[in-house]
Amino acid sequence: ALASPLRELETVRRLGGLEKSVGPVITIEIHWATTATRDMLADRIESLLCRASPELVADEKNPKRRKRAAEPAPSDATHPRVIPLPAGGVLHILPREIGALGAPFPLPEAGESMPRRAEYKRRHTERRARQICQELPKPQGVTLALVELPNYQDPDNPRVRQQFGWRDPKQAIRLGMAWAGRVSQFTTGESRADAQEDTAGASSQEDLRQRCESAVRDGLRHLGYLPEPIGFQARPKWSLPENLVVAAVWQVRLTQKTSWNRVYFPVVVLMHTGVPEVQAWLPDGGGVRPYYQALRDITNIDPQAVSRCRRPESLSALRQFLERDLPASGAEDILILAAAQNIRQFWEGLQNPDMVQDGICFDRDGHVEALKDLPGRMRLVRLRTSASRETPEWFTEAAADGNGYTQGVWPDPSNPRLFYNNASKPHTQVKKHKGKQSDPRENYAIPSLLEIFTGVLQPEDKPEVWAKAIDEWRRMGTLLTSDMLGLPLPLYLASRMDDYAEVIGRWAYPDQWGEEDEEEADPE
Repeated sequence: ALASPLRELETVRRLGGLEKSVGPVITIEIHWATTATRDMLADRIESLLCRASPELVADEKNPKRRKRAAEPAPSDATHPRVIPLPAGGVLHILPREIGALGAPFPLPEAGESMPRRAEYKRRHTERRARQICQELPKPQGVTLALVELPNYQDPDNPRVRQQFGWRDPKQAIRLGMAWAGRVSQFTTGESRADAQEDTAGASSQEDLRQRCESAVRDGLRHLGYLPEPIGFQARPKWSLPENLVVAAVWQVRLTQKTSWNRVYFPVVVLMHTGVPEVQAWLPDGGGVRPYYQALRDITNIDPQAVSRCRRPESLSALRQFLERDLPASGAEDILILAAAQNIRQFWEGLQNPDMVQDGICFDRDGHVEALKDLPGRMRLVRLRTSASRETPEWFTEAAADGNGYTQGVWPDPSNPRLFYNNASKPHTQVKKHKGKQSDPRENYAIPSLLEIFTGVLQPEDKPEVWAKAIDEWRRMGTLLTSDMLGLPLPLYLASRMDDYAEVIGRWAYPDQWGEEDEEEADPE
């Protein structure tokens, strides 16, 4: 049931989950530039949280297939809307015209020499962020800002790309929204191609609907929205502990040029099998807090304090939290999730040659803490993705006509602790394939095989149960996107904290980031 598309859940579950996982008072602001995008964003909020999926009807182009019926055009969203929540809370939908806050950074004044780009961006980023703080009112409860911006990077309009790409205010707006007590998600309005659609404009509206729905789903993710807890029961005797805390560890990225000044900033996203909420820990002394608060707090970190914190200090703080603070908070069972390619340069004990079974090692050639010496009932699962081709592509032998893409959990016969988990076929993948048996070099649209190593388990644990949990949490991506996730939901949410780390990283460490696009040109 947890892997069902969001609109197939009962309305009371969707709204009740919003109230339980985020809070009793929630505001979604629509900072709009065009009325079409404003109306569509409001429509998508109500559709995802309150309306059922359109019914299935026959496809006129292919009678053997069925598709969702077309949805009506959105209604006017000029005025605020209020949606009551089941336990007495309220969701406000508040439209605000973005105006000058969404304008690109200004050109240098006449006679002013062009400053270095990094210096220019930092100065105008801070100026725009402070302007947002001054002009926006105090938020009502937990607040998400959905922001419409022009597509400055539109490949169909290279002139706009060259003129405005380096003046794009997106990062400044996200920083300002965070300082003003809001998390933020962006979308674009009608592109030049959309505006040239012929009379009916049906394709244009459908494209806008898809973009706005994606923005709303991502915005709910910023809030830490869950319709219900992540626990599951796959078989009568296959269930997770009732009081299990999943701790997803991620090393966020504050600098792009890692060879210059490596900044170590680990974060941990926490989800509970019995409570529908998402929390997070940051190494800033503030302890555990709601996920949306952690996103905002990342933008307020002291860059100098972080840059002075080297690997031993950061690793010690992470270890203290996982092995001491988290068990002391009342967590009876703990599952640590980590992605190898992301964390192993920081947590060296997770590198391939240093992985141990039923023990945790934080440093290469360091002390191994055996299962019996670990606090509480701890488990550790290390994942590897297809990044750098570290996991193979998966296909079904002898499958024909492109039907060789299959979804499931596959045990490795050589190791009872090792599994592979493949995602389902992406809904955007429509091209037919010959099959690997006919063309071994053929690539699928999205490599999705995930290696699952159940490194630390309790004596009574069945490894396959934890592998199945990873699969289930990947399929929960249908709540936030239209496809399975590349990582299980807790680790996916941890990885998305990079969005906010990049904002403060580009602003605080401008010399350690490359240019966004080599095609960008200086102003004329």
